[in-house]
Amino acid sequence: GSSLFPVEQTCQTCVSHAATMKFFAVALGLSFAGHVAGTESPVAKVVSLLQQMKDQVEKDAKADEEAYDKYNCWCGTNQGLKTEAVEIAEKRIIQVEAFLEEAAGTEAQLKTEISSLEEGIAADQEALRTATSLREQESEEFRAAEA
Repeated sequence: GSSLFPVEQTCQTCVSHAATMKFFAVALGLSFAGHVAGTESPVAKVVSLLQQMKDQVEKDAKADEEAYDKYNCWCGTNQGLKTEAVEIAEKRIIQVEAFLEEAAGTEAQLKTEISSLEEGIAADQEALRTATSLREQESEEFRAAEA
């Protein structure tokens, strides 16, 4: 039947890993032999390319780390500045809102005064027309009586 530990599969995995290790050992030996003989074998070329890639990746990682450090510093500095700017803006918003409320109150008061003054002007103009009419009538009566 089936067992909890499939021995055949485990052994095949071990054999596969052992074969891989042997391959790399042989490749390394061939690489070394190629250097000794003065001609570079294909395996040595691959090892050399891998070394160059490793060096480039390490160089890129260092550059990325430096860029990250600069960016992190920039973020920290700007976060402080922006936080301060937001606090100032929030205070200013409160001041402007208070001013707008005061201005709305003043506007309502002035509209009431304007309405009252317009009514007063209309009443004064009517009184002026009445007085002018009365003065013209009295003037006509005076002229008629004088004549």
